[in-house]
Amino acid sequence: MRIDTFYTTEPNLSNTNRIFQEIYYQKTISKQEIAKHLKLSLPTVAQSLKELYAMGIIEKNGYFESTGGRKAQIISIAPRARIAVGVSLLRESIMITAMDLYGKPIKEKTYPIPFERSEAYYAAFGAAVNQFVDSLKYPSSDILGIGLAVQGLVSRDGQTIINGDILGYTGTDRSVFQKNLRINCRLFHDTEVAAFAELWEYPDIQNAVYIALNRNLGGALIMGRHVYLGDEASSCILEHMRLVPGGRKCYCGQRGCLEGYCSVNSLETDAGMDVDHFFEKLNAGDPHCTEVFDHYLDYLALAINNIRMVIDCEFILAGFLQPYLTEAHLQMLDSKVKHAASFKNTTFSFRRGVHGPNAAARGAALVLLIEYMNEL
Repeated sequence: MRIDTFYTTEPNLSNTNRIFQEIYYQKTISKQEIAKHLKLSLPTVAQSLKELYAMGIIEKNGYFESTGGRKAQIISIAPRARIAVGVSLLRESIMITAMDLYGKPIKEKTYPIPFERSEAYYAAFGAAVNQFVDSLKYPSSDILGIGLAVQGLVSRDGQTIINGDILGYTGTDRSVFQKNLRINCRLFHDTEVAAFAELWEYPDIQNAVYIALNRNLGGALIMGRHVYLGDEASSCILEHMRLVPGGRKCYCGQRGCLEGYCSVNSLETDAGMDVDHFFEKLNAGDPHCTEVFDHYLDYLALAINNIRMVIDCEFILAGFLQPYLTEAHLQMLDSKVKHAASFKNTTFSFRRGVHGPNAAARGAALVLLIEYMNEL
């Protein structure tokens, strides 16, 4: 399959789906080229194109230059014929995005609504999302749904938060959000869909470990261009890797987890200031900030080396902290990982995430888009 899947397995593609994907990846193409590339008859192609035109998801865009005969019509995707909405639910706010069929953000907005487990919050949450959806001025039939990215593990069917210690909403059902929304929603683990959003931007990646350097740390494992969920939908929860036995207390109840040493929250606690001031002073050579950051990178390098002992692949550094990291900072981390490595001749690489703090909301929308396109 050419459009990468997330939770679904590869279906038996219909001719209509194959033709849609050919148009999708070629960007502009003619009916004759589709028939040639896919080894289909022109009448078969014409029938599928008729179906896709009727759905409104492809469009005619003029004509190609003549090569001696009749000019061939340009066919392309109508990228805004369908959209999906993604929402990232955080402690202090909710971030909402709307994305087109090519995964391009149409509109994004953050609402400062602090989370609390109450009917008042769920009502305010619903009102904000509904207001955002209304502002898009799309008919409900053209909106593929709302992907809700939450800080916690989610059941495979997207119905229940099975572990949500950060915000204290373990056991919360999708229905508490849905009852205040006019568009159908689904729950996703935020780190998994954030990893998928970054994977979308890197078509050459096959295997990687995604590290979300957010206020609360997160991680995901990418294998064969799929985000690997594990048997219990709890793979690569690297934030709870025990790094320092008997160390700092973690919100999970244990001590010494990576969360307590490499999250943005832990960095701000150690520095005694917010990240903006911290990096301003760090880049100016402040001794205290230099020492704090050196320890931070030591712990992160140790964790990365431990992971590399299990799976040898590249790493994607993403999330809230990524934009603050300079190339010099990444070189320092690279050096520390090499120093911690058991085998000095091994190589590894880092890539930067491109979505920053918006990755989870965008990823939740992208999953809905991909599923729609796979099921045409």
